[in-house]
Amino acid sequence: TPWSPPQPASGPDPLTIQTNGLRRFIQVQAILHSIPQAAPRLDYIQFSVSAPVTERIIGNISPAAVEASKASLFTYTLKPTIVSAAQGFDRFVVETPGQLLDVEGVRLGGEPLEFSLLYLDENQFEIAFPRIDRQLTEELLEVEFCARIFRFGTAFTGHITDSARPSAIAQPVEPGNIDPLGARQPLKVDLLSARQTTLHTLDISPPVFTPNGDGINDIANITYTLVNLNAIAPVTLNVYDLSGRRLCSILRTVQTSGHFTSAWDGRDTQGNRLPPGLYILELSVQTDQNAHQQRRSISVVY
Repeated sequence: TPWSPPQPASGPDPLTIQTNGLRRFIQVQAILHSIPQAAPRLDYIQFSVSAPVTERIIGNISPAAVEASKASLFTYTLKPTIVSAAQGFDRFVVETPGQLLDVEGVRLGGEPLEFSLLYLDENQFEIAFPRIDRQLTEELLEVEFCARIFRFGTAFTGHITDSARPSAIAQPVEPGNIDPLGARQPLKVDLLSARQTTLHTLDISPPVFTPNGDGINDIANITYTLVNLNAIAPVTLNVYDLSGRRLCSILRTVQTSGHFTSAWDGRDTQGNRLPPGLYILELSVQTDQNAHQQRRSISVVY
């Protein structure tokens, strides 16, 4: 088909239209929703166009699968095709719904390349490096970074820019195989185990704590990892006594895949300190299919 796949968009943010080649036409469908009190109106549609910073940029990521929630080292490899003196780039951005931890290094043609980390948070990083121009066309740029992923098919989208052309549109990296004889690979990473439960881990530190206000072990820190949640789901953390009676609700919220922390101060719903003893902490996640629970024992001593 001469048309690219549809790219739905909503909200005020601009949409980058990705194609696999030059196109003569752009087709736009606007769906307007009315309410009894008001009718919709489309004022204008605006397009911004700029020449690409490379003729083509393909990339892949390895390894293709890792353990859920484990800090893993990834290599994002780029292969640019640069055919004119005006083309080139010196910035690279990666975005992911996983958890980015750090950028370890950059190599060009197998040799270390100096770089600057311009920005880093859990879902995005941006690096700068000496400009890659036509003389370096087809040279492999390898970016090593550390990250955690929490679900199958975690995407690592990338795009390149040229700081000398700040108004130019960022060019997205196309999924591809650096080896011309290899198969095309998506810029996604899977989990190694095909049987991952939604509640991947639940840990309490310390498992025995003394919430007496002396500043030592007054708080129980709770960490847990949720995997393979593609949408937000209700999450609760409750404390029970050994007879099954609920004493307090530590957490009641909605979350998606990721690594989370919470805390308990040893008090019940009314704010009273619980007496010394053994209690049960229950983490529960309600998905469309069923409810998932994990329990851990926790001791209160004075």
